[in-house]
Amino acid sequence: MAGNQFIAEQLVKTTGFQDVDPTLLASGELGIYYCNSEKVVGDGGSFKDYGENAGGMWHHAVSMMDKNPDFRKIIEILAEEASRILPKEPFSLSPRKGQSTISGGQTRDWLFSAPVAHLLKLPHISLYKQVAGQPDRVEVHKSDGTPIPNFFRSAEGPFANLHIVDLITEGSSCYHKEADGRETGWIPMLRNLGVDTTDLVAVVTRYQNGEQNLANVGVKVHPMVGIDEEFLREHSQNPEAVRYFRDPEKWGKNFLRKRGAKMFARFFDPSGGKQDRAKRFVERYGKHLVDVNKFNALDEVVKTHYGLSICEIRDGRTLYKTTLSEKWRDAVRQKKSILCAGLDPAEYWQGTENTLPEGADKLQWCLDFIDKVAPYAAAVKPNGNFFENLSGEDKTKIVDRIHKHGSVAIWDRKLVDIGNTNDSGLYHAENFGFDAVTYSPFPGNFEEAATMAHNRGEGIIGMCIMSNPQHKTEKMKLADVTENPGDYHIDDIVEMEHPKLGHRKYVPQYVQLARAAAAYKWDGVVIGAPSPGNHVTLDEVACIKSYVGDNTLVLMPGVGAQGGDADNVIKIFGSNVIVNVGRAVLNANDPAKAAMQYRDMLNVIREKYKQTA
Repeated sequence: MAGNQFIAEQLVKTTGFQDVDPTLLASGELGIYYCNSEKVVGDGGSFKDYGENAGGMWHHAVSMMDKNPDFRKIIEILAEEASRILPKEPFSLSPRKGQSTISGGQTRDWLFSAPVAHLLKLPHISLYKQVAGQPDRVEVHKSDGTPIPNFFRSAEGPFANLHIVDLITEGSSCYHKEADGRETGWIPMLRNLGVDTTDLVAVVTRYQNGEQNLANVGVKVHPMVGIDEEFLREHSQNPEAVRYFRDPEKWGKNFLRKRGAKMFARFFDPSGGKQDRAKRFVERYGKHLVDVNKFNALDEVVKTHYGLSICEIRDGRTLYKTTLSEKWRDAVRQKKSILCAGLDPAEYWQGTENTLPEGADKLQWCLDFIDKVAPYAAAVKPNGNFFENLSGEDKTKIVDRIHKHGSVAIWDRKLVDIGNTNDSGLYHAENFGFDAVTYSPFPGNFEEAATMAHNRGEGIIGMCIMSNPQHKTEKMKLADVTENPGDYHIDDIVEMEHPKLGHRKYVPQYVQLARAAAAYKWDGVVIGAPSPGNHVTLDEVACIKSYVGDNTLVLMPGVGAQGGDADNVIKIFGSNVIVNVGRAVLNANDPAKAAMQYRDMLNVIREKYKQTA
């Protein structure tokens, strides 16, 4: 067994190595055992909370050395290997030629690369996964975890860097040449930054040509543990493991010929985070699947579950073919209305007023309400918190009834969590048939949430300013924009000295969210209707407009029972305003009449500003 005995023992002890049913590896190759080297950290998987937060991951990984002595020993072994490879150069905040750094790629690499950089007192380069059409995202931290702004601008470079990965198979995450000739992966990212990277330490290698593939682009791999025949004979319970190891491609083709590939259809999920594996699987095995008459069966399963063929997914198509803005404008034209009817049906025993009648069938009551108000409302917005006791089938019936009347269906779910949890909500919204979902962006995953929503065929409407009294202080909380002040208007920036970080630049939270909406293509933002009785000001509304422009929708609650004023918001945003009226219509004696009156009132304002599209 090649490599460090202690790390190998920890890998087995923590189930970092385990036999699995055939699956797809990052390279697109089939695999029958997993090497989850992150298991040796011993954090129970809590590192996933920091998937979009390199700074948070740095502190988490470093803290785990104190909590887990075995993990600390692993990091010390890695640091010793890094010291052997890197030139002996002291760290300077003004990088120069010869400067040493440690780098790692999102997400699991950071668990090892960050604490190694900490022990060696070297800066750590955190590389985020590349997104087509977006600039590469990189962060640098000092050995104490403090961010280093503008690190590469001050570097004379190139300077020596050691890249650390948790696992290497074929090396495709580090270097991959796309069909169009583009070079992608961690090594091209680093070299584009002027970071000379000729050595790579892998905690584990599967010995599946990764070493040779990276040697071809000038990178030497230094593995700490190798999954070879000796390792497999000792630790694998799968009798096929050694045969697989000797020729993974031959083994894979034989498996696909016998069993087909339908069990891998889930990897084609547009929001599942594994689509790159699926695309590489097709690159690798597509012709073979056609030759053995197994491709069409896989394609049919993918189309049935995700609405797109394998070829469409490979070409970058998504389900988001008709945007929420287009759906909204069509509904506005047909209905001659910008009213959205809020649907928040409280149970009889929830309160003493404004509830459903005792014993009412909630589903039927909602369907009847939709029939009454939809002729006057371009959208209907069910609030998810009021529908917890309805089945998925019932929710689908509600959406179908909204669509039957030609209205847009907005699922007011206010998604507010990490990626896979948000995607679960989006998955169900897609299955129910909703056109859009509301989103609470305060975890900071602005881009991820929008991408996931659009991959599910859903529009996304993010919170920006709410009109409830408690939000008055929240909207003015300061967001650090020192790394990208050029994205903001100079009048919105507040500069101050931070006791630990030095001179920093900030903007109010609502400004940061408005800019995120534009940058990451949210379909809409939520702005509470201004009124004399709340804190939302017209200056704030105008400020938001200056960032989001003319193509972003505004979902505006607060008109009606809350006394909000739609006039000036319509003046600023025109027919892009989705004016939500909730209780004033929902609890009216005659909801149809109330909806008609609000439609007509809003149309008077639109006519006043010539917004009658």
